[in-house]
Amino acid sequence: MDIQYFFNVIKKRKWLIIIPMIITALATYYFVDKQAEVYDAKASIPTGIVEFTGINMNENSPFVQKMQVEISFANLISFITTNKTTRFLSYQLLVHDILADSTSTDPPFKKVNPSDIGYSQADLEALAGVLQGRIDTLNSALDEESDRIYRKVAKAYKYDVDYLKKEKFYVKRDGETDALEIKYVDENPRACSFSVNQFCKILKPYHQLAQSKGDLETYYEYDKLAKTRGTKLRGLEKELENYKSGKGILNIGVQSEETLNQIANLEAELEKANRTVSANRTIIKNLGSYLNDNDRYKLEKRSGNILSSKAIVNLDARIKKLTDEYISSGQKNTNLKSQIELAKVARDQQIKRIAKDQSKDDPGTMDQDDEFLSKRVTAESNLTIAQETMRSVNNELDKLRGQRNEYINAEAATNSLDQQIEIARKEYKSTLDRVNESQFKTISSSFKLEPLDWADTPENPIPDNKYLMAGFAGLVTGSLATVLLFLLALFDLSLNTPNQFSKFTNLNLLGSLNKVKDSNLDLKQLFASFSTNANLENFKESLRKLRYVFEESNASTFLITSTKEGEGKTFLILTLAYALTLKDKKILLIDTNFKNNTLTRMSNEKIQDNLLHTRLIGENNLADQFEAKKINNMFNLDNVDIIGNRGTSHSPSEFFAGRDFQNFISDLKDNYDYIFLEGASLNKYSDTRELVRFADKIVAVFSAESEIKDVDKESIDYLLSKEDKFFGSILNKIDLKNMN
Repeated sequence: MDIQYFFNVIKKRKWLIIIPMIITALATYYFVDKQAEVYDAKASIPTGIVEFTGINMNENSPFVQKMQVEISFANLISFITTNKTTRFLSYQLLVHDILADSTSTDPPFKKVNPSDIGYSQADLEALAGVLQGRIDTLNSALDEESDRIYRKVAKAYKYDVDYLKKEKFYVKRDGETDALEIKYVDENPRACSFSVNQFCKILKPYHQLAQSKGDLETYYEYDKLAKTRGTKLRGLEKELENYKSGKGILNIGVQSEETLNQIANLEAELEKANRTVSANRTIIKNLGSYLNDNDRYKLEKRSGNILSSKAIVNLDARIKKLTDEYISSGQKNTNLKSQIELAKVARDQQIKRIAKDQSKDDPGTMDQDDEFLSKRVTAESNLTIAQETMRSVNNELDKLRGQRNEYINAEAATNSLDQQIEIARKEYKSTLDRVNESQFKTISSSFKLEPLDWADTPENPIPDNKYLMAGFAGLVTGSLATVLLFLLALFDLSLNTPNQFSKFTNLNLLGSLNKVKDSNLDLKQLFASFSTNANLENFKESLRKLRYVFEESNASTFLITSTKEGEGKTFLILTLAYALTLKDKKILLIDTNFKNNTLTRMSNEKIQDNLLHTRLIGENNLADQFEAKKINNMFNLDNVDIIGNRGTSHSPSEFFAGRDFQNFISDLKDNYDYIFLEGASLNKYSDTRELVRFADKIVAVFSAESEIKDVDKESIDYLLSKEDKFFGSILNKIDLKNMN
């Protein structure tokens, strides 16, 4: 938007701003001046929030300081302004006014007739007694009946809590200090100081009572929670102890590691026994391979006799027993291992002795000697012992592997219990800290809330600032009016300035004409001398600029049209024709606006004796529609001829069918310097589109008082499409202030 245009709007509509400003300022002054004078009394109460509660502003705790202070003040103000607390102020004011003697030095602040409320003076005094009792006991709660009476009486006196907090009683932090400001506003100065001082007297003990009660309740809650969490912790610890005891677990990690070591040793022992079995089987097989069947039978029989002998059976049993004990002990008992080795040596010696004795009893029965027999018996004995060892080892391995699985499950269970115990221990410790903290608060933590200076009775009323408020109200109204005008100008779609025209149409602008009153416009006088009327003088010079543009076009036939009716085509044609006649140009105006033949109606009704026109109209068979005329109005144009039309509902192409209008124009060109044709509006009719082929150039006239709408955009697109013939546009009826 053109800023200059906005300033022109403001200048033009200045009274729409000034008058509301004056009215608003006067109304504000009147109403403020009529208001009764009011007074206020204040008391500043140190809270001790910063130092007393442990928030030290000198310490480096940037994340805590400001937030804690603000929250503490907000909580304290919220406590003071609750209905329960504010009721004490309401009670004190009611007690004072009900019991005060009008003739005493301390009369009531407000006089209310008891009968107007529906109660007697005795009823009110009884209520005052109840309220005083609540003040003395620091308990603002009333029974249902007393509360009903209180609410009705308080509203009558305008001492009810809602009204006090809305209109009278104010609590806020005193700037950035550590104090609260308590303020009371009233028309009676004595009521101000009385209200503040009486409320401050009751605030300290009531707050201490409420705070200690709250802290004590908090202590009990935390103490109860601590006991519950302690019981839970001890229960979990007992559960873990019972679990370990039931599983025979002292140290799962150590026991699990020992079991794994035992399993590894037994697996090694199993491998060793397996090798022993394989080795002895090989020995037995090899010993038998040297014998025939008969000798092999005898050898097996004698070997069986030796193995079944009482001495060998006892020694094998002892070796097996010691081996089982050694394996069960985890292969750590060196004494058992030594006994096993000694028993094996004794068995081998006993086998050799028995084999030797049997060989002596049956000499010459076989080629093998006692050494051969003892080797066979020893191998079979070792094989049997190794197989028994393998069974024992496998049994022990199964047992240990079962223990290992139990340890794994037990470790998972104990770990889960350990985690639960750790969480319970932390919760219990945290709760104990809260118990200690809340216990300390019940003993020592309490805000002071005692005024440094009590409120004095105010001597002067609160300044009403009526002049300032009136001026501010006027300024606000003026600003709003200015903003409103700005918005109206911003969303104004009219073509009121050349910039607006270019913005909305994108058409070439040949020139602009400011708006003039044509009822008394004398073109001859205007162009004959310098006018003192700036509007007329500007119009004259703008018309001369347009004349120059038309002369430089090298065209002689112009079709003057517009997108809608009433844009000023006829006025432009007449004034431009006159401007051209001043340079001895001969002008012909042809009214081809068959739908709105204003140019024809402005002309003399009597057909003039113009032989040229009459002849050409007749030769081209146009007499049914056209007739020679002459302008006979205020313009009285010389050297300007006109051919008017009789009006028709037909379009030009329909009327010109079978007629040579082009030849008619060509013949007229030989006799006139310029020919202006006026076309009907583009939005409504097709006339202009059908007349374009008869003109050298097209000129569109727009009124600055019009707005561009969707139908206009379609017509504008048509003009832009005729770039070979479209000469440009003329913005008409501009306010002189918007032309610069």
